[in-house]
Amino acid sequence: HKKLQEISNQSLKQCGRSKPIDVKPAITFDYMLTEIKNYDVVVFANETEKNTNILELDLKNYISIAIIIGCEGGFSPKEIEALKQLDNIISVSLGKRILRAETASLALSTLVLNKIGEI
Repeated sequence: HKKLQEISNQSLKQCGRSKPIDVKPAITFDYMLTEIKNYDVVVFANETEKNTNILELDLKNYISIAIIIGCEGGFSPKEIEALKQLDNIISVSLGKRILRAETASLALSTLVLNKIGEI
């Protein structure tokens, strides 16, 4: 966690970003469900999503945005349903291919930054 935060901070300086990205340590799924309620919106990369593509979103009016990417193997159907029950969740597809976790996190971060006008 500390190493990832350090990398994020170095990237922040390199790209001239004024708002830091807070890298959180690994947590349990149930704890995550309680924590993400504190965000205005949570963009959930869901490989089973068929209706909403990330490119269709307008995220410019949100102040606090979280993103969720599952580990290798993705979320279980029960976990996906629990996430979809939250009021601030937007379940999105990242396209036709199932991406590795590290690739999905970069792709979703970049797309969200684009949708809020940072790119």
